[in-house]
Amino acid sequence: MVRANNERDFGPGSMINRAYHGTDGAAVWKSAPDGEIVETEPANRRRWIEGIASTRRPSISGRGNKMILSPMAASVRLPLSLKSGHDRGEVGRVHYLRRTADQIIALAAVYDTPAGDHLWSLIRSGEVRSFSVLASDQVDDAVVDGFLHLKSWRIGEISCVREPANIDCQFSIILDDGQPVHVEPMPPRVPYAGAWKSDQWFKTGSFATHRGSLWHANVDTKGIVPGGADGNRCWQLAVKNGHAHKLEDKQEAEQ
Repeated sequence: MVRANNERDFGPGSMINRAYHGTDGAAVWKSAPDGEIVETEPANRRRWIEGIASTRRPSISGRGNKMILSPMAASVRLPLSLKSGHDRGEVGRVHYLRRTADQIIALAAVYDTPAGDHLWSLIRSGEVRSFSVLASDQVDDAVVDGFLHLKSWRIGEISCVREPANIDCQFSIILDDGQPVHVEPMPPRVPYAGAWKSDQWFKTGSFATHRGSLWHANVDTKGIVPGGADGNRCWQLAVKNGHAHKLEDKQEAEQ
């Protein structure tokens, strides 16, 4: 295993170019011309998750803040706390990060503690499979289309959450009780995503019902009311005040 300093910073313009190797000598992450890898030597952990921690997608935080977090504007110090729902206490540590122009990928270990066991049960069941970053030390740039761009920001923590602010930020189990996990392809999801809710993400191509009508999501959207003043660019009317309510009834019956 490649050994690095216990703490290492990366920031805009830095040139950290490392690779992590498993015990069998196989390269897990390789350096990329447009990206960076930061690593620390982890403790002997048996439960690992890996996924996307941040991308450039416009997103709305749980507090309603509309932001665009550019990966290349980010800085971080490892090891980094892994939390559950941005709540108190650590449930694990983020030991590896890879950053490109488009995304930040995180590799984290979940502790063998009662709190870690609780989180792991939620992860294994599929209830919790998303990452969320906490941005700190922000230096604002400009606002475009209501979304704030940042000149620079620091990753304060990464949390495992049920509903991410950025729908790109999903993770998978790669090591469970010390054993590698084969990740099966996700089955196709039913396009109908349920009745519209202000705090729910609706993916491009999905359908939602609102006030008796069925709406098609033209883009990934959250908090934009179908048929509202800002809804025309996000939603397209599919069925007007017809039998769309039957989809809601069917979904409720299946739950």
